[in-house]
Amino acid sequence: MTGIFPRARRPSSPVRAHSRTPPTPGAPSNRFLPGSPVPLLAAAVLLVSAACASGSGSLNQSSVESTIGRATFRDVVVELPDIVGENGFSIRRTRRTARTVSFETSWRARAPFEDEADQGADRARTRLFLVARKGGGNTYTLRVRADNQVRGVADATGLAPGAAWSTIPATPMYRDYVRELFMQIKLQVDAGVRIR
Repeated sequence: MTGIFPRARRPSSPVRAHSRTPPTPGAPSNRFLPGSPVPLLAAAVLLVSAACASGSGSLNQSSVESTIGRATFRDVVVELPDIVGENGFSIRRTRRTARTVSFETSWRARAPFEDEADQGADRARTRLFLVARKGGGNTYTLRVRADNQVRGVADATGLAPGAAWSTIPATPMYRDYVRELFMQIKLQVDAGVRIR
């Protein structure tokens, strides 16, 4: 057995499996007849593949993610933490590998937006994940993800409202806030690249 599916056995004679007569040249194949498990399996694999490739990993899409620009190594390790700090976030964790530099901020408390409050949120907070991935030369591509949590709203786990922090789908006002935040970071990173 190779992969996750066992190999199909081929008949040892030229006679087709499940058939007593040899196939007629030019006749349509019967391998995808109605009720055959092959088309159903193929459809299931396509659906699962599409679902895995279509999102940020969160079913309710409470996070917003974007590639916001390119930066030099110096801009990533020296300037980016300052830029994030100027926008009200503090770096909680930094991780460096041969090809990436990543930062995770602490949660930043904020007032819920009107459309979050309409859903029952009485408190809100945002956290950033920034990943700089090495491209060509000394240039890194910068990707940012903003996570959102609220209190006062029951989430998919069924926790009672207000019992704990929970995620809700990103609202239009939250998306606007994140878009503006990402633009501020992008402009400051781009300015640093142009100056050098």
